[in-house]
Amino acid sequence: MKTRLALVSLPIVGLVACGPVATESSAAASARPTVGGTAAAPATSINPARAADLPPPTSKATVRVERSPAMPATVTGIRFGRHTAFDRIVIDLDKYKPGYRVGYVPRLVQDGSGHVIKVKGGAFLEVRLEPSWAHDENGRPTWGGPRLVDAKLPNVIKIARVSDFEGVVKIGLVLKRKAGFRVLELSGPNRLVIDVAR
Repeated sequence: MKTRLALVSLPIVGLVACGPVATESSAAASARPTVGGTAAAPATSINPARAADLPPPTSKATVRVERSPAMPATVTGIRFGRHTAFDRIVIDLDKYKPGYRVGYVPRLVQDGSGHVIKVKGGAFLEVRLEPSWAHDENGRPTWGGPRLVDAKLPNVIKIARVSDFEGVVKIGLVLKRKAGFRVLELSGPNRLVIDVAR
C-alpha cells in the first residue's frame, strides 16, 4: 500500500512518499516511562518498514517518558499521513531525544500566556516535549509554516503548534473523535511518531 505524507517544514507544506529510512532502535536507557501514571514499557521502537502494517491503536491512556538529554531536543518539522487503520503524525527531531507526555486534554493552552487555541474539534491530543525547543539560538523558528495546519485526515483534522516556551514544545492534534493512540520512537534520524485510530 502506498502511504502519503504531508511535510510541514519551514514555510513549505508538501506531499512526500514514506519509505523505510531507519533501523530498529530502543528508548534511551535514561528514559523513565509511565502510562497513565504507572510504570510501563518505553514507547515502542519499531522498524519503519513494519510500521505501516501495525493494527489500529486501542489505548487512550496518557503516555509519559522522562529524559535528561545533554541538550534540549530541537523540533525540525512535522509530517502526517494516512494508513489503512490509523492516521500517523511524525515529529522530526535533531540528534537529541526529549522526554514527552502524550495525552488527551480538554483544550489546547499556550504555556506562558495561558492563551487557549480556539479551534473546533471532537477531542484534543496534546504532545508535550521536554526538554525541547522549536527555535535556534537566535530565536529563529526551526519548524516553520503556519501555526495551524489542515491535516484533513480521517480523524486528525488539524495540527496546532501550541507553544515553544522555556524548554517545552507543545503540539496539539485536533481530532474528530477521541480514539486510541500509540507512541513510537524511530532513529536515524530521530522521530517521535503518534498513531491515532480512526
